[in-house]
Amino acid sequence: THQVAELLGESEINDVLSEAYRPGETFGTAFARLFSRLFSEWGVVLLDASDPELHRIAEPIYRAAIERSAELDSKLEARGKDLETAGYHQQVKVTPSSTLLFTLSDGARVPIHRQPGGASATIGFVVGEQELSQTELLSRISSAPENFSPNVLLRPVVQDYLLPTLAYAGGAAEIAYFAQVGEVYQSLLGKVTPIVPRSSGTIVEAKPKALLERYNLRLVDVFRGLESLREALAEQAMEQVLQKSFDAAETALQDSMTPIRESLANLDKTLVESATTAESKMLYQLRGLRSKAARAELRHSEVLERHAEILSNTLYPNKTLQEREIGGIYFLGRHGFDFLRELHDAIQTDCLDHQILSP
Repeated sequence: THQVAELLGESEINDVLSEAYRPGETFGTAFARLFSRLFSEWGVVLLDASDPELHRIAEPIYRAAIERSAELDSKLEARGKDLETAGYHQQVKVTPSSTLLFTLSDGARVPIHRQPGGASATIGFVVGEQELSQTELLSRISSAPENFSPNVLLRPVVQDYLLPTLAYAGGAAEIAYFAQVGEVYQSLLGKVTPIVPRSSGTIVEAKPKALLERYNLRLVDVFRGLESLREALAEQAMEQVLQKSFDAAETALQDSMTPIRESLANLDKTLVESATTAESKMLYQLRGLRSKAARAELRHSEVLERHAEILSNTLYPNKTLQEREIGGIYFLGRHGFDFLRELHDAIQTDCLDHQILSP
């Protein structure tokens, strides 16, 4: 919390963080305190996934994941091949020894593997270096289900078993997982929960917004990468006389080639294509010269470099969508809790496109 105060200055969020992340709290309870405070008016429900009672309720799913591990493995392998044939990749690579469960072993969370040809009552599974029969493993699940947890392909099934769900809102990666998870849903729950894309957007604050407008750029221009962004800024910043000269040269070239093509069509139609190719090459060279001039402009301007980095760092940090790199606490620290309500009202939940949001 001290580091947050140093980065964002004094703000309301600092008090909320200090209240949540205080001595005696775990990471889980502190997180719950923070989210309860932030989202209380929207009725957000928080569950501690490590609660032993939840594991006790989920025990039938854990048992089924072991009892039907060979069947699930076979279906997941087949689904994986279908995805690859259709041109997609598997989010989780399934092997003949895979299971959908982890267990605690010496304080570490380790995967449970199935021995080839196993899953019988006498031989079947491996935890670390220890071999267990299916009967022994099921006994452990029954006596201490809190020592077991689902992998990424079983987790949503467990969630929907605990809390029956009308629809699951997920990001692009989660939707990709569901292409595989559907087999597990159908086998263990008899139905597949519908998944809908969650809203996605970039928050454009006042300064980056002003820079986009100043250089006549769109958000998608930032997504092309820092080097491309630098050149775009430099091109916009070039002397107006030079800009107009390049524009005039390009227009003159295109205007000149039109009557040439028309005359060639009357002389020898086979030369028209050659004229078009020649025009394309000349335009390519002219535009290449324009890019070189823009890069020269960039080398002479520290301001442009700084503006390019501001846009990149705030709107496309580390070449990744802002929502995956910059925590919401940053925006709350800068704009206050009312910003949450503004976002809530501004987001179009029926829009599947990436949205641009401004404080």
